Amino acid sequence: MGIHVITIQRVFYKHSISHVNGLLFILSSQMIGLGLVGIMRRFLVWPAAMIWPGTLINSALFRIQHSVDEDDDNFNTSRFKFFYTALFFQFLWYWIPGFICPVLSYFSLFCMMFPNNVIISQITGVNGLGLGSFELNWNSWVAFLGSPIVVPFWYENYLYLIMKKNLFLRAQMNIFVGFVIIVWIITPIGYYSNWWNAKAFPVASYRVFTREGYIYNVSSVLDSTLNLNETAYNIYGKYIE
Repeated sequence: MGIHVITIQRVFYKHSISHVNGLLFILSSQMIGLGLVGIMRRFLVWPAAMIWPGTLINSALFRIQHSVDEDDDNFNTSRFKFFYTALFFQFLWYWIPGFICPVLSYFSLFCMMFPNNVIISQITGVNGLGLGSFELNWNSWVAFLGSPIVVPFWYENYLYLIMKKNLFLRAQMNIFVGFVIIVWIITPIGYYSNWWNAKAFPVASYRVFTREGYIYNVSSVLDSTLNLNETAYNIYGKYIE
């Protein structure tokens, strides 16, 4: 998370720090976190009930690479060789959507077919609701809802569930259903019904805006030390996220 602080400071507040200070800040913040985990390991790490889904991927990877399995003789390559081969091709592929052809990261066919239609752009565009957009970049997939690999979609015996008269929506389906209800149903209804003057703003954006719908100039309410200038803030007005 330390790199996010530096990125936000550079992008939104137009203030950059040196590479040395940035590196020291990231290392110190991570060391503080790891130190607190070490102190609290009796309560946060050792108990079997304290499962951290984000660490399960790395744990499974390390265990698979170092464990011994009788089925290994059936494969013509070692686990480490397979891992580094997959890592190499993943590195090569990232250059295509990341730098060579960024349009492959996310694109909407409907926006290409109807480039001047605002409503279609809002509904299907990658900067809108994204309904019908395609993404070929893994970083785009996991940017907001997190990685689907962290919490797998466990398979359940359907007949067992019917007999118990209790159908469970697992974690991934829970996220997906919530996403559909909030983003693809409630948000369009609220936006096009102009709740809270919603049409004055983009349907989806990471920026902050004035009440009139213009981009909020954050720098105008900060002083030279990046502290809030209350006088300028009261004159310029509050922002809308």
